[in-house]
Amino acid sequence: MFGIFTENKSFKSEFNETVLPASIIIGEFKEGMLIPVDYWSIKQYYASWLSSLKKGIYGKNNATLVVSMYSPKVANFLFSWVLYFRQENVIVQNKIIFLDEIKNFSIDKINEYTSEYEAYSEGEKVSEWYTTIDEIKEFMIYLESKMT
Repeated sequence: MFGIFTENKSFKSEFNETVLPASIIIGEFKEGMLIPVDYWSIKQYYASWLSSLKKGIYGKNNATLVVSMYSPKVANFLFSWVLYFRQENVIVQNKIIFLDEIKNFSIDKINEYTSEYEAYSEGEKVSEWYTTIDEIKEFMIYLESKMT
């Protein structure tokens, strides 16, 4: 199984931002997160994820799923999950996108801002998880159902 699944009730975090509890599931791995929804609604996240996945799958490259969208004019970085497509297999890594390193940031080009797949960073193995194209396609169907 693969997906980012949200709960239905948002709340104010300790930093006074409205957040929606969520979990990412990649096979047996599950991690909780809080998705900020002051700048973007959850449907905007869904639309971005779906667009990124379509571009990644059909371009046979990568997809970047941003899970903390803030105004690019004031944010320093965004948290994301990057999916690297390798034929029928998909490698998933958690990445930070540093906005000060990107000229003229556009969310529509989010897949272009993540680097090529690297298994090691500064000599250390990068944490990564594995899933399949079929699992990603199932998540895309789920996202489409949430958009209506």
